Amino acid sequence: FSICQAVVSTQSTGGNIVTELRDAIYTATNLTASAGISCNTFLSKVCSDLNKPNGQYQLPYDREMVQDFASNLAITKVPGIGRVQSALLVALDVHKLSDVIEKRGLLWNLFTPGSVEFYLARALGLGGTEVCSGEGGRSSMSTETTFSDTPVNTNGHELTKEITELLHELSETLAQRLKAENLTGYTMSLKLKLSSFEVLQRSKTVNFAVSLGPDIERIGSELLKLVIRERSGVISARLLGVRLSNFVETGSTTQRSILSFAGKSENKQWECPVCGVMLPRQLVSFNKHVDMCVGTSAREDALENTDPPELQCTKQEVEESKQSEASDWECPVCGELFPPVSISFNKHVDICIMGKTKVHSKVKSKSPQKPTNSQINSKLNSATNSSGIASTQNWSCPICQQSFPPKLVSFNRHIDNCINKGASSSTGNAAESSSKIGRVPTLLNSRKRKSSDDQNKENKSHKGSIMKYFKSI
Repeated sequence: FSICQAVVSTQSTGGNIVTELRDAIYTATNLTASAGISCNTFLSKVCSDLNKPNGQYQLPYDREMVQDFASNLAITKVPGIGRVQSALLVALDVHKLSDVIEKRGLLWNLFTPGSVEFYLARALGLGGTEVCSGEGGRSSMSTETTFSDTPVNTNGHELTKEITELLHELSETLAQRLKAENLTGYTMSLKLKLSSFEVLQRSKTVNFAVSLGPDIERIGSELLKLVIRERSGVISARLLGVRLSNFVETGSTTQRSILSFAGKSENKQWECPVCGVMLPRQLVSFNKHVDMCVGTSAREDALENTDPPELQCTKQEVEESKQSEASDWECPVCGELFPPVSISFNKHVDICIMGKTKVHSKVKSKSPQKPTNSQINSKLNSATNSSGIASTQNWSCPICQQSFPPKLVSFNRHIDNCINKGASSSTGNAAESSSKIGRVPTLLNSRKRKSSDDQNKENKSHKGSIMKYFKSI
């Protein structure tokens, strides 16, 4: 803390005032204390470690002496430089603050500007002069206690009864202070000062907000056992402290959790986060609906991203395609209109391609009966016999003009693949925009990418090529 006002009011020196404070501490608690006296908080903190356990050190207020003292200071002794940063600096052959000045160019290229500015300020002996600014919100809250040398653990990794009781008292005290200020935090820190005055600090960040005493005690116990595992033998300590940081103020606007979403609410409906539909507050049915929406959205995104740039639809074409899916579909062979049901429509197209039968009425919502293999074979035989051409002659695909043996199943499968892939030269750049309803959207979307004149020409050419094929047989 600052003793400037005390020096002015008492007309005494800083050393005398600090000596009186240490004597008062020993009289009240029977515990010794060390202190550092300097021109800023950084140097005072370092000086307080020089004459432990019962002494004080005063650094003269001289610029050259301050810079000389700071330049010879080891990196590991600088407050604010932890184990990770010190290991990085040592790996770069930076052992003292004087090395920071010599290698400031290298450090500027390797570390963030804020870190380098911090290193340079400490190397020049610069630090803060305000102990508590009182500006901004609280960043952490801690409590600690000092006691006589006490074993932390037994011969194994178990904590002693004395340390366990001290940790319980500190946890409950910190929990009460957190409750009073309506604070919760995610990062728990433990401070342990050994009998050798070596200070050990360990931290842990959890995925839930901590504010209760049992949670603080449990995490603190884990951190203590971590320190014990890192050290061999029995550890003796003289100070124990706990700190909570990374605060989230209770009642503030934060990200909603699943518990708050599924908790009690006056609203009797839930809104789907994908499609925005309001559904009853039934968790099982709601989850099924969200899974369906997510799956459908993922498939649509995958289909949109698989098309090459020259075949990708514009927003207007996508909207027109969605509207066309709700309207009737036109048979590319006979020109009849059918409800948008892919199964019945595909069956009708197969019948039109395989025989000369033409359906004159619209297909109703109920799917027509699938013709048997014997009926299909009889239609094909009647068509071939009427033309006088032997059935053993190779068949030519009306799409790609490739010849195939006269086998009905394999020939139909090849025609289906040609239509689905848009491989026909007459269809040009047909878009493969959807696979959820078979080959129908391929024909619809390919026509939507062309003008109305090109569409009529394509329909006539496509229909004529198919009918010309069956007239030939």
